[in-house]
Amino acid sequence: MDQVKSVIDGNHFSLFDIVSLQIESLKESISVQQKLLQELEHVTSLMKRKERLTVQEFTKILSAMRTSHHKFLPNR
Repeated sequence: MDQVKSVIDGNHFSLFDIVSLQIESLKESISVQQKLLQELEHVTSLMKRKERLTVQEFTKILSAMRTSHHKFLPNR
């Protein structure tokens, strides 16, 4: 979106540049969400087996959640 704003403000990006930047941004977002999904699935697997969550696993899931949150809500 910053790139679109830049075009409106007078900086010249081609339509191809804008679309390419959006594709890369979307790929990054998907990657972040996939990582979070994997971490959450791992945690639920441990919970189903009534196993304890290690500090490292807990920290990893919190980090993935925070990264996901900041990626989609950057102004907070």
